[in-house]
Amino acid sequence: MSVAFNNSLNSAQIVKAVLLSTLAAVMVVAAGSAHADDFAASIQGTIDDMVDLRNDYLIENFFGESYVTPRTAAVETVNSAIALYESTRAGPQVPIEQRSAFVQHPLNPYGTTVVAFDVINSMNADTEVYPFVIDVGTLKILAEGAFPATVGLSAFFLEEADRPLEEIMEDLQESDGVWVTYAFTNHNTGSQADKRVWLSLHDGYIFGAGYYEARGEEDLNRVDSMVRMYDADGADSFEVIEADSGVSFVLDAETLEIVAHTNTDTTGSAVSDALGTTWHLGSLSEILEKHGDLLVSYPSTDPQPGSEYIRAQLRLHDGYVFGSGYGVSAEARIQSLAGEAVQLYDLEGDEAFNTITLMEGVRQIVLDPDDNTILAFSGWPNLVGLNLGTDFFDQEQEAVLETLEDSPGLWTDSIFVNPLTPTTQEVRSSSWVILHDGYLFTAAEIYSPEEVAVEVVDAAIELYRTHGEDAFDRITWQSDVPRIIYPFVVDAQSWELVAHGALPERVGVCCSAPIAASNDLDAARQALEENPGIWLEYTFYNPVSERNEYKRVWLSTYDGYTFAAGYYYGNFEQMENIIQDVIDVYDTEGRDAAFESVNAMMDTGLNYPFVLDRETLDIVAHGQNPELVGTNFEDKALGAFLPIGKIETELHNDGDTTFAYYSILDLTTGSIPTKTVLFQLHDGYIIAAGQSFVVYTR
Repeated sequence: MSVAFNNSLNSAQIVKAVLLSTLAAVMVVAAGSAHADDFAASIQGTIDDMVDLRNDYLIENFFGESYVTPRTAAVETVNSAIALYESTRAGPQVPIEQRSAFVQHPLNPYGTTVVAFDVINSMNADTEVYPFVIDVGTLKILAEGAFPATVGLSAFFLEEADRPLEEIMEDLQESDGVWVTYAFTNHNTGSQADKRVWLSLHDGYIFGAGYYEARGEEDLNRVDSMVRMYDADGADSFEVIEADSGVSFVLDAETLEIVAHTNTDTTGSAVSDALGTTWHLGSLSEILEKHGDLLVSYPSTDPQPGSEYIRAQLRLHDGYVFGSGYGVSAEARIQSLAGEAVQLYDLEGDEAFNTITLMEGVRQIVLDPDDNTILAFSGWPNLVGLNLGTDFFDQEQEAVLETLEDSPGLWTDSIFVNPLTPTTQEVRSSSWVILHDGYLFTAAEIYSPEEVAVEVVDAAIELYRTHGEDAFDRITWQSDVPRIIYPFVVDAQSWELVAHGALPERVGVCCSAPIAASNDLDAARQALEENPGIWLEYTFYNPVSERNEYKRVWLSTYDGYTFAAGYYYGNFEQMENIIQDVIDVYDTEGRDAAFESVNAMMDTGLNYPFVLDRETLDIVAHGQNPELVGTNFEDKALGAFLPIGKIETELHNDGDTTFAYYSILDLTTGSIPTKTVLFQLHDGYIIAAGQSFVVYTR
């Protein structure tokens, strides 16, 4: 049995102290009444009950793993939540304004005086089965064991369940409970999956709990069934392949062409063509020949929104490849690809690294976490053996490894430039990382932040067209598993936030001040009225790096609201200050004094200035390594490949600035850190400052 809360006496005392401080104001108010002593004793009794519930009852009922099946766990969790509600509602409840210290999550806008709901909201559940509570009249979330930030938001997922909401509500009125299925975010994986949920109506509240359905097991069972049917009836069994959900098919083992498929319109080579976009088909056949079973994913031959790819189980049997799978989104496919790399490693050991490197059309990397040496890199065999350095991830390497020790995976983002193939275009990728057997297995989706920002805004507007202002709750729901580029919505006139996909506590706050600091708001409003969308840049607090950074945002106005999404691209405030310090010395004491002061820094940190001659790009001063003075930056500076075109096209007048990303190949260590650099032209010289790349993470 796993224990979510510490059962020790010290832990109980701490909880009691927190609760006592929370209720202190209530007791002070009550002290003037004739029944103050009775009230205080009643409050103390409630505190004792709640501590006992947290340290014993909740552990056993909400976090136990003794249930035989997930279905049983879901039903018993709902029953336990109802029992908790009944056991606490008779005592004095904590007024909304006095209970904030007990609720551990900072956001609880809807509010409730029910102690049981506060207990659920403070769970921070990391298990799959956890309780939640919905108000039956408003369909607003009152308590959420895993996503407490959603309290007060609409339970819109019930409207998208496997049967109509009206039918669900009728069944709740007439029975002890109902099962429903809907797509929901799995807080452990960060992606959506089908969730099977038990709902029960009690005292005007819908209590629920559920589990994520193991689609892979269904596929294996279906493959087993297909093989048994073939053994019994031979090739005649191909005519009765059941569609159920997803797809099933049979391929010729030699050609990998379709012999049978649940979609009769699928052409004879469709699946093999789709598999061939990733796999070296010879390698695929060899793996199946040696091991029989394999999990693969590939582009769907009939793509649908949210199901652009197929994840399928394959089995080699008697000259045929039997397969069964289901549609997944692009993001789920990235997660699947990392899992498939782990599967290959378990089957083939280190030989799997060669197979992964032969992959095409995907970005799969295997790293040794000790120094991030590349063991496999799909499509780029020339990078195997190089060291990516600790700046590969958008988080501290130690934090990444610590998180992965206790989780199935982690989303990270990075910028990468192939150091062996000079390019002016940085590659941004969003990666799912798995720690397995001492190695880091990653799969990534390469993206353009500008294109994604526009797509996110378009999707938010479409959501609003479909659902009206209910769309704002749906957008704010995203804050529980934030994307690297998230949507937010403001009132077009007041600039007050009505939805935020990363920081829900900002809803209701006016966001014009940080934007106005760098932009003319009146001009922006007019431009939004005259154009489909505009780009704005401003400095904003990055909650991950915990510092102010430049943010580039795409905005589009529709029906009185401005929808927006953007991305952070560096702590330009810090870099600007470094550059300005050099300019100040240059203007007050002269060029030679400024360059001497830069060379004298001998800075061993990451943020230091350097100066280039605008015409030649020769280094004339360097704050970390003055020995580089006189060398050409493009050719000599630690093998850096700089987008020189940006300098040539964007730096013409004093004060002009541009930024760039580049990777540095350190020939001594073999590491490849990525840096963000700001360049500013001043009196014929380019004064620059850089820092390790950091981006807002998921």
